[in-house]
Amino acid sequence: MKDKDKRRAAYHRFYTDMKWGHAQNYHMCLNSGVLGIEKCVEIISDIYESSGR
Repeated sequence: MKDKDKRRAAYHRFYTDMKWGHAQNYHMCLNSGVLGIEKCVEIISDIYESSGR
């Protein structure tokens, strides 16, 4: 798993020139450990629907 995360981070850094995992680099961050997966899905769905897409 650690190897996969390292490769993912390297890929992200190469194409975006930003550090993987830094909240300031993302439009939205949800802590599924606190909110739960279902609540995160609900929040994302609500945002998507309210954007008119």
